[in-house]
Amino acid sequence: MKLSKIKLWLTGKLSDHDIRLVLQPKMSNYLRALSKKGSSARIEVTEDEKFKLTEMDQPAFSNSALSDTELSYIANALLLSEWVNIENDDVFTFIEAYAEPNSA
Repeated sequence: MKLSKIKLWLTGKLSDHDIRLVLQPKMSNYLRALSKKGSSARIEVTEDEKFKLTEMDQPAFSNSALSDTELSYIANALLLSEWVNIENDDVFTFIEAYAEPNSA
């Protein structure tokens, strides 16, 4: 998943439906990995754009129609990328809560 697509979604320039289409090919393997106890789930991130994650980006998660699993994939991609600068600890904690499905 390209960081530029995530940024577009965070800023409202890409709809939940459109980001879901980007995520769809990755979801079956991700869900399978999550269902196996002790396994790790692969997150594919293409670092094509650097950006800062701020409190202004939180509504994309809070108001999203995406599933917990889809939000988890996006949150993990953001947390794993070295190209995403997280504004502060509050924003980090907010995004981290979405990293585990059903925890946000």
